[in-house]
Amino acid sequence: MVSFSYGVKFFCENEQSLLRIYKLFVFIVYNTREVIRVNIAFFLLPKSKIAFLYDDCSLRQGLEKIRHYGYTAIPVISKDNKYVGTVSEGDFLWYLVDDGKSIKKTKISDMESTPISRILDTKKNPPVGITSPIEDLVTSSINQNFVPVVDDLNNFIGIVTRSDILKYYYSNLGSALPGLTFVKAEQEVV
Repeated sequence: MVSFSYGVKFFCENEQSLLRIYKLFVFIVYNTREVIRVNIAFFLLPKSKIAFLYDDCSLRQGLEKIRHYGYTAIPVISKDNKYVGTVSEGDFLWYLVDDGKSIKKTKISDMESTPISRILDTKKNPPVGITSPIEDLVTSSINQNFVPVVDDLNNFIGIVTRSDILKYYYSNLGSALPGLTFVKAEQEVV
């Protein structure tokens, strides 16, 4: 069984089965454009409704925000609204481990003066454009809990969560996927 956060569980033999399901979603989306006309904007959680960090904020500020919202990862943008990357809990932890074997002694003052950009992996969670094909969004969501979205000028405008994509396609196409069982996270599976 492979499970995702946000209350959706898939019963699959292994991760290869899950990948086949995603490919099926991409196939369905590609071949049902006349039936289900959605675009990336349909799924968008706008920037005004999500938490994000600026690339010049400190590690301490980043940790506080990620803890406050209970996120495992958060988008990072520049002051001129360009998407820079995503920082995760793991990025903070790796910063604290100096040689991979022990934890460095880090002072709070060091965390206040160290910019978040120092630990940022700019290749993690690449964005999709708002006008990109829906297939790009679905494909990106395979490896990301959320997909950052940018406009035509590369300005960050929000995110799309993997769970919103899955919920939508299941509610509209779930019966077309024989052999796949969805259950609510609250249900116990025996």
